[in-house]
Amino acid sequence: MIYHFIANPEIVDFFRDTAGHEAGACIDSEHQRFTNSAWAWIAQTAVLLRDAGLPVSMGPELRPDAVNLGLAADLRRLPRTADCFRVSIDADQLRARWSNAFIVQNKAQAGRRAYWVPHWPQPGLLKRDPDRRGFKNVVFFGLARNLEHEEAWWREVCGQFGMQFSVRQPAQWHDYRDVDIAVGIRQFGRKKFSNKPPTKLFNAWLAGCVFIGGADSAYRQVGVAGRDHLLASDETGLRQHLERLAGDPELACKLIAEGKERVAQVGCRTTTTIRWVELLKGEIHSAFAKWSESTRTTRRLQVQTGLVMDEGILLRNRCWRKAKRLRGNSV
Repeated sequence: MIYHFIANPEIVDFFRDTAGHEAGACIDSEHQRFTNSAWAWIAQTAVLLRDAGLPVSMGPELRPDAVNLGLAADLRRLPRTADCFRVSIDADQLRARWSNAFIVQNKAQAGRRAYWVPHWPQPGLLKRDPDRRGFKNVVFFGLARNLEHEEAWWREVCGQFGMQFSVRQPAQWHDYRDVDIAVGIRQFGRKKFSNKPPTKLFNAWLAGCVFIGGADSAYRQVGVAGRDHLLASDETGLRQHLERLAGDPELACKLIAEGKERVAQVGCRTTTTIRWVELLKGEIHSAFAKWSESTRTTRRLQVQTGLVMDEGILLRNRCWRKAKRLRGNSV
């Protein structure tokens, strides 16, 4: 069985050029590339699975003789024929519902034909300097628009406890050498963000930093708040955590030690590779075998059913956006 990844020419070139070389080293040496879904989910997965011994190919088109894996958005641009087996890697994109299986990044999204795989950790990650003393440097790794409150607010709050705050730019998302506390709070409150992965938590664990997250369901799925990371559902909780970390380095060290143990079980490159291999050789292989034995009529019906469902989702989304605009105009 061949596992064929749908990719653009730049990623195809990377896949070809890294053949025969150690996959992890190739990824880490070009960490600056891995800042979007195509590189994080397609390029990275393909070269690591090839390195693990699976028969992997890559190209811009579907292959009728293979398990085709592609980002949902890329599958939407390709023919929706019934003669190809597709695995939609949903990431943050609208699921290609005529696919035969789906890869999701949050356990809450898993279900019938939908399988959770941990998002890969940050390529080329540079760990926190082990000689650092105290916990004073607070950093957000991501786009500022995805962080609760403005940067100025964070600088003021952190300053109250003798700490500094900064937002790290994409080119430096791999660099945790001077980071003591990583934050990942999209929004205060109880919103679970059940389509988001726990990647920021994985990276903090691997880097040897304390992590303070929000109510994201992904963090609870892989970690235990208060044991291997901290949860702040409101401003008061955040301030309490910062105050404790500023005055109790031993607490921070315990959180870091627990995170190190936990990430060895889930979230590191090795365990995620194993998860991919087991999934492809297990559930996906079985689904492909069953699909291969089915009639063309059955395959066509499955595609048509998915297309009808997709149209319903698109219509719902259009109505939701229209209603949102109308509410905005009425204010």
